[in-house]
Amino acid sequence: MDSNESKSIKDAEVSLKKADKMINKGFFGWLNRIFIGKKNTNDLNKTITDSNETLSLMKKRKELMNTGKDASAIVLSIAETGKILEYLGPVIKIRLNVMSDIAGPFEIETEQISSQFVVPKIGDRVNIKYNPKNIKELIII
Repeated sequence: MDSNESKSIKDAEVSLKKADKMINKGFFGWLNRIFIGKKNTNDLNKTITDSNETLSLMKKRKELMNTGKDASAIVLSIAETGKILEYLGPVIKIRLNVMSDIAGPFEIETEQISSQFVVPKIGDRVNIKYNPKNIKELIII
């Protein structure tokens, strides 16, 4: 992960912690619950949770791009999850038959952020990077 990208992610994490504190804790949290109501507070909290999940996925993706092991895989099935991550796009459930020199062949089902322009099809060969210590951690590249 380059230093600018690391700084941007760190800045976003700090901002989300500040927002969480302001919305939910102390005097301002109390005022928020009174004046904007429980539903709106819950909506704000969902946005913070979703943003934290997005940052976590971005960090994991960068880590795997830098340290993950290369392999290829055949797409066995693909399905929509109905989830859309803010700024990143729709999430799909994809089942892969992975051919790895290190871990050997294995099948895995994972959720991946889907490009709205390039979605793999059943039977496509895709390149991946995965964590050999935890094969559930993988990304399609």
